[in-house]
Amino acid sequence: MTEQNDRLVAALCYAFGVISGAIVLNLEPYRNNAALRFHAWQSIFFFVGWFALTGMAGVFHIGFFYAWFLSPFVGLGAFVLWVLLIVKAYNGENFRLPLIGDLAERQARG
Repeated sequence: MTEQNDRLVAALCYAFGVISGAIVLNLEPYRNNAALRFHAWQSIFFFVGWFALTGMAGVFHIGFFYAWFLSPFVGLGAFVLWVLLIVKAYNGENFRLPLIGDLAERQARG
């Protein structure tokens, strides 16, 4: 695999969330690459966390203040972070999210 191809695949790990991360983890040419496994796992953990946070807010109706004021900012922040992850991965940077990055690194090694 070429470096350009690896960078593109790393960016695609984030492009379609859990689905693209799972695909990269299961495709033969990519699952043996530790850097790509890291991006795939970080993508999976990021999207699961994003959906869990959004789902908990909806299910438990976490306050009128959250629903009315904070929810759009949380969604916008997650969207900006998602785009940042795609750009950093495509540029070949190993950008680690707090907590999630460490989990992804452990999964990528194991």
